[in-house]
Amino acid sequence: KMVADSRLPALPTNRPVNFASAMASRGQMTFADVKAAWCDAQFQCPLHKSKVAQCMLLTKHEVCLANKLWCFVQEYKDVKLESINGLLRMLESDMAKDDSLVAQAQHRFIFKLTNTKTNPLFALCVRRTLGGAEVPFREFVSALCPCASEARLEIYLHWHLGNWSNEQRFVKTIKGWRKEDMRALDCDRDG
Repeated sequence: KMVADSRLPALPTNRPVNFASAMASRGQMTFADVKAAWCDAQFQCPLHKSKVAQCMLLTKHEVCLANKLWCFVQEYKDVKLESINGLLRMLESDMAKDDSLVAQAQHRFIFKLTNTKTNPLFALCVRRTLGGAEVPFREFVSALCPCASEARLEIYLHWHLGNWSNEQRFVKTIKGWRKEDMRALDCDRDG
């Protein structure tokens, strides 16, 4: 049996960098993080009701993946909900095979929350979007993660707007250029 030597530094944990207690231990929590933690403690999740231990919150990486999923659902409205479920289960399977514990920890809840059988709020939101409704990202992520308080949703929105909306604009620009290039290459103008 191995005994830890108190002279050796503690090994880092495999927690995501935005895990609240890890941030607090390094003194890196912002006022928004503290407010969200307080609001989360007082919030009643519509999915889990009084079973607070079942509630799950998203990491930055999961919010990024949620953004990509939201963009996909907005763009491809002819896809069926079952196909989206299949795609998510394939991603989950690939993530489970990843050797990195950090990568697995950074995606620990999104696959549970996107399961339309256990999260009917997410299923309803995706169906509405596929049916043609314009669903803003805040509403989408709120349905995806009903465990999040309003203050936590504000953090998710900040991550989304700060990091990934620029990427989204870039992708749309590239798509526009591709369409223009394809039209320029269409010499006989047959479409």
